[in-house]
Amino acid sequence: MRLFFTERSSNGGRPGNGGRGGGGGGGIAGGPPFALVALVSAAVLLVALAGSPPARPHVAARAANVAAAGAGAPLRVMPLGDSITEGYDESTLGADGGYRTDLWQLFQADGRAVDLVGSQSGGPARLGDKGHEGHGGWRVDHIAGGPSTVCGNMSSGANVTGWVTAARPDAVLLHIGTNDIFQGCAVGTGSATLAGRLSKLIDYITGAAPSADVYVATITPMADIAKNAQVDAYNARIPGIVKSKAGGRVHLVDVNAAVPVADVSDGVHPTNGGYSKMAARWYGSLTGALPARTEAEASTSTLHKAAVVQTINASGQRKVGHIDEADSHVELSVRVPTAGPYRLYVRGANGTGASCTHRLTVNGGAARDVSYPSFGWDQWSIAPAEVWLRAGANAVRLAKGDCYAELDSVDAVASLAMYPRAIRLAHAGAANGRIIASLNTASAGGLTDMSRFYESADGGATFQPVGEVRDGEAAEGRGSCCGSLFELPAQAGSLPAGTLLWGTTVGMVGTPGRRPAIRVWQSPDRGRTWSYLSSCVVAEGGVRPSEGLWEPEFSVTAQGDLNCYFSDETRYPSSAEKSTQVISVVTSADGGRTWGPRRAVVDLGAGERPGMPTVRRLPSGGYVMAYELCGGARPRACEVHQKTSADGIGWGGPGEPGTVPRDLDGNALFHAPTLAVAPGASPGGRLLMVGGLVKNPSGGILLGQSGRTIFAGTEGGAGNWSPVEAPVQVPFSSTAPGGEEVVCNNYSSALLPSADGTRLLEIATKRIGDPNRGRCTAVFGSGPVPGTGDASGVSPGNPYRLRSLASGKCLDAGAGSDPAAAPVQQWACNGLPRQDWRPADAGGGHFQLVNRRSGKCLDLRTGSTEPGVAVQQQACGAADSQRWRIVNVGRGHYTLVSKLSGLCLDLAAGSPADGAKVQQWTCNDRSPQIWRLEAA
Repeated sequence: MRLFFTERSSNGGRPGNGGRGGGGGGGIAGGPPFALVALVSAAVLLVALAGSPPARPHVAARAANVAAAGAGAPLRVMPLGDSITEGYDESTLGADGGYRTDLWQLFQADGRAVDLVGSQSGGPARLGDKGHEGHGGWRVDHIAGGPSTVCGNMSSGANVTGWVTAARPDAVLLHIGTNDIFQGCAVGTGSATLAGRLSKLIDYITGAAPSADVYVATITPMADIAKNAQVDAYNARIPGIVKSKAGGRVHLVDVNAAVPVADVSDGVHPTNGGYSKMAARWYGSLTGALPARTEAEASTSTLHKAAVVQTINASGQRKVGHIDEADSHVELSVRVPTAGPYRLYVRGANGTGASCTHRLTVNGGAARDVSYPSFGWDQWSIAPAEVWLRAGANAVRLAKGDCYAELDSVDAVASLAMYPRAIRLAHAGAANGRIIASLNTASAGGLTDMSRFYESADGGATFQPVGEVRDGEAAEGRGSCCGSLFELPAQAGSLPAGTLLWGTTVGMVGTPGRRPAIRVWQSPDRGRTWSYLSSCVVAEGGVRPSEGLWEPEFSVTAQGDLNCYFSDETRYPSSAEKSTQVISVVTSADGGRTWGPRRAVVDLGAGERPGMPTVRRLPSGGYVMAYELCGGARPRACEVHQKTSADGIGWGGPGEPGTVPRDLDGNALFHAPTLAVAPGASPGGRLLMVGGLVKNPSGGILLGQSGRTIFAGTEGGAGNWSPVEAPVQVPFSSTAPGGEEVVCNNYSSALLPSADGTRLLEIATKRIGDPNRGRCTAVFGSGPVPGTGDASGVSPGNPYRLRSLASGKCLDAGAGSDPAAAPVQQWACNGLPRQDWRPADAGGGHFQLVNRRSGKCLDLRTGSTEPGVAVQQQACGAADSQRWRIVNVGRGHYTLVSKLSGLCLDLAAGSPADGAKVQQWTCNDRSPQIWRLEAA
């Protein structure tokens, strides 16, 4: 399965695919429809999976509208309402553009094509499209039936249906009801009458434009206390009205919450700054991500040779001006909830007669310019900037640029992002150890059609944008997805070691003349600049509209050749469309300039869909691949499998699916796996694996683990698997009872262990805002990796039973054996005090294990460092032979490592017998060395 995102899709699918399906959870059936924002983008979200439920009629209609938008048609938006939509403001500096001015500028800042439609026209020079349907003084009944309509008469909808039919909007922004209250027109008890008229008006609109999305606003406040109480009562009814409308195309926008009474200039109409807040709320609702605003003059801002100026025309009634001297600046504290990529919308103005800039820096990083056209002082324009922000406070500084400009506010919103990838440079000279991260994202805020790259010099704590790839083959609605980032470990052809490779799918959307391919780009300078290298594979012959080549993955074989793995939907042209997929590989002997023929790695025949391969080389020299195995008839569709290879060339027969990694309780990962290798005790290293969901052996989704845990495996994936806590928590959310939301949350996350394996950077995808319609973004986070030296979960002083994973029996001091030097063995667990051990903190991360019956400590016999030496109990003392490091390997399981020898507590030969020897042995991560600590 793969997906490339348009903003705020809820399930969707590539054309002909109604959504993600499969066994276990049954896919998404009857979930919410696409949101309007799919129309904004150039193509519909693509999800490949056989056996998915059929596309619902309105989803299919939306896909057709999206295709039209992809051909260059702008989104047609009708602002509909009274003088607040018209844009009246008392100062006149808004020149009757109202919220429409900032709304249009936000579309321009994101590069989105928009057409504001309606029979009216008006607004300032900074509003490039002046169409609207705002009528000063009009009530709900006027909008419905015309200006001569008697108060409260909703028998006719000819007026609004005529407008809507003529304008053919894709979206209607409805803000109405203010004049009904102001004029005292049959508001009704509890505003029931007015609310009923609003409901009828919505019906007229949806009847005239059934394929449009209608965004219904709570109305802005009034200064009069009595009238504002009526506003509140009316607004309280609107959510219920919206919810009652069938079809999912009517949406609530809480404008009232965005505009306080302080932003109302004449008792009724918002100020210019209030209109700006309205625009941000409308735009956030359209795009699935509400911005967080920071005022330039906020108390948390720091001004240097600049001044706060009072003005009714700025958001918050004040602005920062006089940023005139060479070292003048204002530094805002911009707070965000999670670390990751963000877009800033900087609201500035200048009246110099020419465009002016500010110099923008974030957290002391590289400076870049943001530019404002000269519309006049207090005549605000919006300049965008792509940045990376850490969780919490960020220092966003705007300093004097090439001339004079003033600053109003900065909005921050998480950027659209998918398919995160991360590598640690190992062949870059002085830059070794730095981290490069990549994201598939959107040039115009909608369809993923480009890639951005970020660098961290502090182990992943912070990142700075460094470069991007904009492939012409992904432009004009064709899209790109499924990126892969790789550093060449040695010279390959003419490319030196340390060259970065980036591979991505292009030509995904069913545009005319498309030819799906996986295009490879190379960077000689750590992602700063990129040039096209080759296509590792191009679709052959005719390709059906929804099929393609997906999910590239690079690896170097033991012979030094470069492999490009991918998911291939083109190999079974006689099967039903989208029903079949194979994992293929092509090989290059010259660093990716030319490629050999395709070879199948996993091909299970018609109706099966192996895909999303990730490949890692193990410290032992072998290779491991993880992939999802989907298919319409498969009872556990999209369960994660793994295959191994000795040389990165031979993976066994393509008809062999490999094995399913399962944890100690038999649970397994499902959907979109990724892999990482961390240093471990065994030669194969420690594998870390993440997937979209965790399910139990019966196929039930484990809510407590899905999106919260990763799997840690021993022996290169051949040993035990244990779930451990993920650094980024993305809890599972279902869009329908029994459904699986796998189109964003925790989808193909990036994992990157630290060089010593003790910490883990995770870049996970997460839906923000509305759980069904919000934007998909990337969240960066890091944390300790259980199993690399910590004793998390152990409470010193509390007694525990140590149960062997190999035998299920307990560590036992022996019946009646209280004397010193008595052997410690295993025995059937019986709840007696001789099987209870209390960890006592011995300092330096080590513990003594004190037997509850005897009061003596677990000790190495003769104080030897040799493997095979048995353990005993001995009077507690200062000897290192009694000190153990308790290492969490997940889900209450631990290994115990001797401070004296560095060897592990081991059940000899994994014996199941009572009285079996317990010894120390070379650590190997096998089950005889894993113990479950159970509270006694």
